[in-house]
Amino acid sequence: MATPTTPDRPDRSVRKHWLFILIILVLIGGIYVLLNYVLPGGSSGSSTGTEPMKIPESNTIRTVGDFGKIPVHQFGVVLQEGKTKTDAEAIAKNANGVITGEISLIGFYQIEIASANEGNYTQLFEKLAGTPGVEFAVPNGLIIPDGFDESKGTCDPLDDPIYKEGSNGRNYEMIGLKNAYAYMKASGLSLNAVKVGVLDTRLYKPCDELGGSSSVSTTDKEDYNDDPEKDENGQITDGGLTHATMVNEVLGANADNGGVTGVGSPLGDKLTVVTTNIYKTDNYEVSTPDPDDPTKVVSNGVTFIHTSLKAMMDQIKSGATVINCSYGPKDYSENHTFETRLYEKFYKKIQEKYPKVVIVGSAGNSNFALNGNNGANKGQKVGNLLTVGSLDVDGRKSSYSNYATGNGEVSISAPADDVILGTDKNGNPITASGTSLAAPQVAGTVALIQSLNPDLTALEIKNILQATADRQIEGKDQTVVVPAQMGSGMLRVDKAVLKVINDLRAKKGLPPLTPEILTLMNQVDLGFSGGPENYSIKAGIKALQGNKTVLVLDITGNDYAISGSNKKTLTEPGEVTWNVSVKAGEKITAKVSRSDTKACSWVVIEPVSISGKWDVTGVITEAKLDPKIYTYPNGQMTIDNFRVGKEVSMGQIDIDQWKKFRYSFSKEGNTIVIGPPSDGDLQSSTNTYYIEQLTNGSFSGYMIYVMRYDDLESTIRYRVTGTRIP
Repeated sequence: MATPTTPDRPDRSVRKHWLFILIILVLIGGIYVLLNYVLPGGSSGSSTGTEPMKIPESNTIRTVGDFGKIPVHQFGVVLQEGKTKTDAEAIAKNANGVITGEISLIGFYQIEIASANEGNYTQLFEKLAGTPGVEFAVPNGLIIPDGFDESKGTCDPLDDPIYKEGSNGRNYEMIGLKNAYAYMKASGLSLNAVKVGVLDTRLYKPCDELGGSSSVSTTDKEDYNDDPEKDENGQITDGGLTHATMVNEVLGANADNGGVTGVGSPLGDKLTVVTTNIYKTDNYEVSTPDPDDPTKVVSNGVTFIHTSLKAMMDQIKSGATVINCSYGPKDYSENHTFETRLYEKFYKKIQEKYPKVVIVGSAGNSNFALNGNNGANKGQKVGNLLTVGSLDVDGRKSSYSNYATGNGEVSISAPADDVILGTDKNGNPITASGTSLAAPQVAGTVALIQSLNPDLTALEIKNILQATADRQIEGKDQTVVVPAQMGSGMLRVDKAVLKVINDLRAKKGLPPLTPEILTLMNQVDLGFSGGPENYSIKAGIKALQGNKTVLVLDITGNDYAISGSNKKTLTEPGEVTWNVSVKAGEKITAKVSRSDTKACSWVVIEPVSISGKWDVTGVITEAKLDPKIYTYPNGQMTIDNFRVGKEVSMGQIDIDQWKKFRYSFSKEGNTIVIGPPSDGDLQSSTNTYYIEQLTNGSFSGYMIYVMRYDDLESTIRYRVTGTRIP
């Protein structure tokens, strides 16, 4: 009998097997998506992963024709679109080489050929360049750092005394940095986090200008160390500051500890700066661009094109949206066409996949023309690249700065002569010059803009900076026009920031803010009167952000008392007053801050003494003359001498001598009263001073002069001011 048939059913163990395979495939796919689409930058597309780039051995570096000094075993190739790593491996094998590095974003592969030497390098290079599937070949070119050629105030870090000495503050004054800070605080806009990547040397940890509320670190912990920078004789130079330390200071020095301030420092904890040390290869003899000024280059190593590209890619993938590159070729007269072409392709690919990433490069310090083929990592006309030149304090091209010609570009310039970087252990100022310090001024400005509006693309930011740059500079003696070869003009941080603020306001339908109103919103007018024990402290504002602000008085010192609350509210521009008592001989610092813009001002109130010599002037405010004076022969002359409103030089007074002659000293409230000796002849003329306001350098009040002559008595009242004689 035939047995009825039923549909075949798979064995359960087989079903489990296929289910297991399916799960594995899903997991692999998920990991692939995570690594290649989510983590690199949140945009879809091909993988942008990088393999470790091999650093060449120093003993393989030779001079090869127009290529200059290069590692002769290493080559780079960029494959045509659509080619894969399999194609690259075949190309390497055909040349008897191996792949030692990769940047898949641009189809770049580093190939090492052991048999290559200075004799056959050019032949092998041309063979690789002509291989089918290769767009162009690139040597691993050498890169070196572009080196360096009071008692009252506001809470702005740029009011620090270090910027008031000599011309220390001139650079930041020229680019409008102080105004930019004021505009940002007064705008009322929220700030967003920004990460800046720096490709440079290591950092010098003992430098006390880094850190604070901003995060400053290195990719590898060992690159943030205690080793000071030294010259060729082993002597510490520039206070031990390395090239990267100086760049980091200009970019984001601690704004809260006194001393120097970085362009991006006001972002506080919204700013993260991470430095990758790309100079880990052992150094060998490298001449400076300017042999007469060894400070123009500070280097503890050398690096190469391939290494810098990988480091930049890693920084971008880790979230950096600004990359500062203060380095360039050793010799701009050498053939860098291949490297320049490689960087240009790399930048364009970055712009496609990471449109918000801005790359900032220093123009270089060789006084050489960038023609679009010799700059390697700078000078290309690309939307996400800002090549920065240097100007002197009058707006002229710095003597050392590279400039643009032909198809090259210097995008913008910044003043970078004698930039103040702090003081050494002996208190001497540390300054440096060079496009290496111009670039971080622009990078810091980009960070400010991105913090205000993180939606801007690199090209939009570049356009803003160039559109707001100053073409004419008011120098010390004359107006200077920035040469066209130095880009769109001089960086103006304040104008760029103001444009971003007003563009954001326009999107919300709000009217634009003017520099004048923003400046007023960021001010607190502060002064005091009285003393030496009871003072009146007055604070005023001329503009509000919003409907109200709270003015807060904070005092540091000992033995003082504030009458009433230390907080006072204003709903319109105006003034508030606090009465403060201070124990005789005590010194206090009074700071008043406003809640709307966080601006503040401070004043030091020191114990003062009336002792010493004073030069006194007065104005007659009242004259009660004895009527009988008109009968005297010189009566009219006396009347003219005591005319109300007349200004009088009252000569010098010596308080210490008066004390010896037993003049009387007393107080009426806050007023110091100095009168004639109590045992003096009351029939003679007398002066009595009433000192109402007293500082270490001046006093003001009034003086009553009683003139007695024979049987006449007249009283003259003067409003007096005294200036201390040193």
